[in-house]
Amino acid sequence: MHAFDATTTGAREARIVEALNARWHGKNVDPPKLAFPIKLQIQTQSWCQASCVMCPYPETAKEVPMGRMSETLFEKIMAEAGRHPVERISLYLHNEPLLDKRLPDLVATAARLVPHAVRTLFSNGELLHLDTLRSLVAAGLNEINLSINGGDRETYERTNRGLHWDRVLGNLDALLAAKSRGELPRLEVKIVAVDAEGVPPSVANLARRWPAHAARIFIKPVTNRAGNVAPRRHAPGSAGSDNLPRRPRPCQRPFVKAYIVWNGDVILCNCDWRREVVLGNLEHSSLEEIWRNAAYEALRKRHLTGDLAAGSICSRCDYPLLAAEDE
Repeated sequence: MHAFDATTTGAREARIVEALNARWHGKNVDPPKLAFPIKLQIQTQSWCQASCVMCPYPETAKEVPMGRMSETLFEKIMAEAGRHPVERISLYLHNEPLLDKRLPDLVATAARLVPHAVRTLFSNGELLHLDTLRSLVAAGLNEINLSINGGDRETYERTNRGLHWDRVLGNLDALLAAKSRGELPRLEVKIVAVDAEGVPPSVANLARRWPAHAARIFIKPVTNRAGNVAPRRHAPGSAGSDNLPRRPRPCQRPFVKAYIVWNGDVILCNCDWRREVVLGNLEHSSLEEIWRNAAYEALRKRHLTGDLAAGSICSRCDYPLLAAEDE
């Protein structure tokens, strides 16, 4: 489990991960079954203003339908989630969530209907003005993760194409100054950078710029997004995306989390940028029905047995292997 992933993993998910790891090591162990996902990741609108080098968005946005989720559908999802012990609601998926001007209202709906869940965003930070953040926190946002891939202008703008270093850094300075003054006391702030070329050394600049108590900084491995971006290179013999083993590691995502795009489609996971695996649609079914349907159950069984079809999206993905490297 990556350090960042561990910050979002509760006891129920940890038990599932433990069982899947035991299964991988040859033990006849089945993970606990969840009647409903404990995490939801929801795309309220599908656009992003960036063209980051490690992201498939510039290509996939030309290939899949784009749009905004209706408030009616969003409220339906939240009402159902409120009847279950959901732990986290992430209002972003394959997008920049702050492009949705309705976001404070949507956060408020989530807070009203699913008060027991953490409500979180992942943003590139360019639109994160302090007044916007204050309105989100007032609506019930608990956590914000900022994707800051570089600690200097050259590295940042090379990695985060289409974004502006001065604008993003100014927003972060204002946010973390407010946090240091004791404002936003109930908001957890995380700065997340990917392990792309030149990024980790430059991120040390950010650790020196801001007080450690204002935000935690994480480095995440670059995955191949299930074959949607070029794999990173690994040392010979390592568990990397360019030498996937014959027996794949089971992934915990189909066992714990549902991923919902703007039109109500429940897709495989956040690596399914092209929406290759659609497990159901929430305009026509409940999430509980989809979560328990034959397609989802077959997917989980394939992960348990390691019988992933050649060329399938899961067979192309290196996320479970990169997670295993950090065990």
